[in-house]
Amino acid sequence: GSRASVGSAGGKDRATLGFKYRQARDGGWLVSSVKPGGFAARSGLIKVGDALLEVDGTKCHFLGKPEHLRDLLLGHAGSECKVV
Repeated sequence: GSRASVGSAGGKDRATLGFKYRQARDGGWLVSSVKPGGFAARSGLIKVGDALLEVDGTKCHFLGKPEHLRDLLLGHAGSECKVV
């Protein structure tokens, strides 16, 4: 399956969320690792094995390429990340 990291995409003003994800066999996306001390770890809300279901109203299932999910997760410069 596809694997990707949520982190800087080259722009200095894009923050990292501190986790990696992979595409599951069913087309969904799962958290595959959490960076110690990163945003995800500090929040205490994101764990390895968690499913990424939706970002800003866009369902993550069958997004296809990991870059599509990464762009959704990172958002635009200055955007906030809310974990629910």
